[in-house]
Amino acid sequence: MLFEAQRAAPSHRILVFGAARSGTTWVAAALAKQSGAALVKEPDNQYMHPYALRAKSQLATRGFFPRLAPDEDREDADDYARLWTAALGMTHPNPAVASAEEFRRIAARALQKAGSIATIRRVLTGREPPNAWIGVINALAAPSRPTPGARTVIAKSVYGLLAAGWIAAQCRARVCVVLRDPRGVIASWKRLGWLGRPGFDALDNVDEELRAEFSRRRGIPEPGRDASPLERAAWMWGFLNRELLEEASDRPDWKVVRLEAIAADPAEGFRGLSRDLGLPFVERARIDRISRGYRIADPASPSEQGLTADEVEAIARTTEQFDLARFTPAVDAAVLGV
Repeated sequence: MLFEAQRAAPSHRILVFGAARSGTTWVAAALAKQSGAALVKEPDNQYMHPYALRAKSQLATRGFFPRLAPDEDREDADDYARLWTAALGMTHPNPAVASAEEFRRIAARALQKAGSIATIRRVLTGREPPNAWIGVINALAAPSRPTPGARTVIAKSVYGLLAAGWIAAQCRARVCVVLRDPRGVIASWKRLGWLGRPGFDALDNVDEELRAEFSRRRGIPEPGRDASPLERAAWMWGFLNRELLEEASDRPDWKVVRLEAIAADPAEGFRGLSRDLGLPFVERARIDRISRGYRIADPASPSEQGLTADEVEAIARTTEQFDLARFTPAVDAAVLGV
């Protein structure tokens, strides 16, 4: 890349993956409480970072969740690769262009915020072609980067679950997968209005061909259009996590953690997680500060979650098809609600 110089990469590069509202922000932030650590939040989020919009606009995969095999080499993924290598500190702009890149990043973000989130969603899901507004954002966009000189860089993603192995290979990074009980995840999506509406719901954010291929391969039928947005969201949760855990099961160096287990004893949980990821232990006082006020609702209490009994049953009925407990001892049926 003409305008980038290769420098010494950070000595520790950690990727934290998990479905949205699974606790990835908390886990990544706690791990980043190291001396000299830098946290990069969701560099692939098309709503937060213009370069993510640019990179995903060029991919053949529609939707928010690119699918790339670990050894796949595709021309349409060049910008997606640059997004991640920049976020993990693998490349740096030459001093002569660093200021210009920062200006482009700020300008693109201002333009993105002034537009319509709904338009971004429709474009990336293939419901309408990119317009001039998207084109200008893509032309200006520059990738997100960590704090210069950071020895440890931690990046979290809720959209890279279907390309986790590919991203880890590009960045030569270690991986932490965060799982949360689906009742808690879906309840949070419901409160935030993320389930969508009949005809255009959360599952539509995933490429239709990917869903169909997975359904054929795994023998897990995709819910039809007559299913509720909640059931379709629960299927999406199962699909994303099944693919992610399938990848993790072949990689003993990846660490899979349950949010409920970490939340039960944050200091001890993060002590073990830091050790397993090759990071120095975060002092208890720091963990206590970042965990103060953090609480997850009891997944066994529908009223606390804000779910009806019928909704809890629908989530369990949908997610039990994916048999996630078979992949790792860290995932048990009680926690996953199956």
